[in-house]
Amino acid sequence: MSQCILLTGTPVSVVRSLKRRGYLGVHGAKMGSLLAAVGPIWIQEKLLFREIRLQRRDFERSDLPTLVVDYSELWLSLQSIGEFLGIEESRFVRDFPPQRIRRP
Repeated sequence: MSQCILLTGTPVSVVRSLKRRGYLGVHGAKMGSLLAAVGPIWIQEKLLFREIRLQRRDFERSDLPTLVVDYSELWLSLQSIGEFLGIEESRFVRDFPPQRIRRP
């Protein structure tokens, strides 16, 4: 059976990260929003906030086994992720890359 993990953050943190790296429009296009792809920055931000919230909601409502994990909780969620995927917990946690400080 298929399983899915959505690794995400708050809409504010996701949009801030995309904007800092110059990917607002690209991500807007990938999410299927023409205005979020080519509109002014303030429109891109507003529409991406909405799209990110809807994406999370859709993943949480999926019929497939789905685990939603916030970026900020990733290292605290390793045990849950391992259990969800059926991976030997101690090895998964031990071999997982260490957390690095993220830029704001």
